[in-house]
Amino acid sequence: MMWIQVMYWKYSNTFIHASKEDINKVCMTDGVSNRPYQYVSTSSFNITICTFHPWSISYARISAVQRIVISCWNDLPFFYVKHI
Repeated sequence: MMWIQVMYWKYSNTFIHASKEDINKVCMTDGVSNRPYQYVSTSSFNITICTFHPWSISYARISAVQRIVISCWNDLPFFYVKHI
């Protein structure tokens, strides 16, 4: 999938498996501000972290259930910061 979407050669890609509405809620009602424009989700999300291995030119996948930190602007997410 990442080859098709031209996401290769990036060290790490994180995919959040949730609806757009659930992710948007982090910026409005379901998140806690920890820095200007950054919000920590109060609930956990299913995520997949794909890490690039240059020697084999492939990605390894790890699935987890974690809270996320995202940057928001005008009550909408625009940048994934990290998982915690």
